[in-house]
Amino acid sequence: MKRSPDFPFSTVSAPTFWQLKRWGIPRFLMVCVLLVFSFSDALSQSVFEVVASSDNTLYEAAAGGISNGSGQYLFAGRTSSAAELRRGLLRFDLSQLASAGSGIRIDSAIVTLHMSKSVAGSMDVGLHKMQANWGEGSSDAPGEEGAGTSAASEDATWTHAVHTQTAWQTPGGDFESEAIASQSVANVGFYRWKSTSLTSTIQDWLDNPLSNFGLAIIGNEQAASRTTKRFDSRENQVALNRPVLKVYYSVGVGIENGSQIPMSDFSLDVFPNPANRSEDISFRFDSPVIGPVHVSAYDLLGRKLQSYMLETESSGSNTATFSPNGLSSGRYILLLEQDGARKTVMIVLK
Repeated sequence: MKRSPDFPFSTVSAPTFWQLKRWGIPRFLMVCVLLVFSFSDALSQSVFEVVASSDNTLYEAAAGGISNGSGQYLFAGRTSSAAELRRGLLRFDLSQLASAGSGIRIDSAIVTLHMSKSVAGSMDVGLHKMQANWGEGSSDAPGEEGAGTSAASEDATWTHAVHTQTAWQTPGGDFESEAIASQSVANVGFYRWKSTSLTSTIQDWLDNPLSNFGLAIIGNEQAASRTTKRFDSRENQVALNRPVLKVYYSVGVGIENGSQIPMSDFSLDVFPNPANRSEDISFRFDSPVIGPVHVSAYDLLGRKLQSYMLETESSGSNTATFSPNGLSSGRYILLLEQDGARKTVMIVLK
């Protein structure tokens, strides 16, 4: 079930009217309790987990032609054989997450890889955003797979994103030079990559699926000695060792009531949060239309404490302030409504 750690009822389902009556809760409090649960659902956090949908290894070779699209392993770093480089490729399909609804906000993202063999000590391994599409064919290297094998027709190689069909702009793959997440990898075991840049990348892929070209796994390529790390691929015989993307996400209130505003376009951010009661809180919201925005603050019993109207001067990003004067320390719900579309966020006053 969805979990919402900020609410006291996060571990149970919302009660019905008859349950509340049987428990002896006064009628005037029933609405408040049910409203708390509705806010809890609106701000609840869910988890999406998916195994890589495709992966491969680029084996440095001037003539290209080497790959390992269906192999059990991925490689990253420098080898002992002529000091050649290895670069892993990884991609995750987010279509199932996209089907969860509109207005999805990625709160955090974690990529987990299992490193199963190493020829060196602790080395930094980075995840880099790929800039071009690439292929995964039927090639399957023998033995330990470190040398690769002849590429199949759909494979990515050092020279081609798709073997014999589409060349990379730069041999070795087209990817951003700066890593979006980095991790020190030492002994055999599981390693996790997590960063705000990775989170924003997953959000971008979710909002713009055609930009999802996946990730490059780049090891230490600067050292003169061997640095290669071997990771288990999505085809690995041990299912638990396969590459996994875990995403924590929230879905805001999306009761459209005939609204023409796509909820994914109506966003809300509050800063600072937590905030001091004596200071104004700024909030930024993005809306594709110009029109009045109704702002309300509620406590966790569903009581409206403050309410006022804003007039947006332009579509796109708008910034305003909320004054918590008169509110005590605690947690509150800030609700924005425009043309039937709604967004909520919890604010914490200290």
